[in-house]
Amino acid sequence: MNKLSEKINVNFKTIDYVATCMGTVVLGLYLEKEENRAKANSLTLFSPLYTFDYSFLNPPITSNFLYNKKQIIESGNQFHLGNAVEGKSTYEEIKKFSKNFLENIKNLNIETLCLQGKNDVLVPSSEQFKLFTEIINNRNEKELKDVYYAEIPAVHCLYDSIYPSLIETSDFINSNHPKQKKLILK
Repeated sequence: MNKLSEKINVNFKTIDYVATCMGTVVLGLYLEKEENRAKANSLTLFSPLYTFDYSFLNPPITSNFLYNKKQIIESGNQFHLGNAVEGKSTYEEIKKFSKNFLENIKNLNIETLCLQGKNDVLVPSSEQFKLFTEIINNRNEKELKDVYYAEIPAVHCLYDSIYPSLIETSDFINSNHPKQKKLILK
């Protein structure tokens, strides 16, 4: 973020983050540091990977892709999908940070919107709903900023509904900037 500010010669007063899939993990890890949260105005998460137990560490046998991937890695091989490579070290890293990762996310004091695809195979909406209910309840108890959770007819990362998802995101971000005029596309 500092390099971006320098490169385009703009000092951001606030930042509205939008992340999808593994990008939500990167964003969650980035926001663990107080100095990185200072300018965060809102978070929009498309199909966040905050459920590591289901998606990486202990996928059920009924989740064929995830289960088979774990079997390949446990046999000592690397799993390749496009440019992504996962191996034993990937799982070890996830085990390390997954213990405190959710606690950090639950305690962020940043307005958050989660858009989850109902047809998500990687992280089923039932798992996300449980997770975000826990996050919402925790934030409510501590009187932290709100979390909004919505399920829409879509697959993982909302690839098949990107336009309506972006409209939802735009509306959410604009609602967190009341002085800002709403951009209307024709």
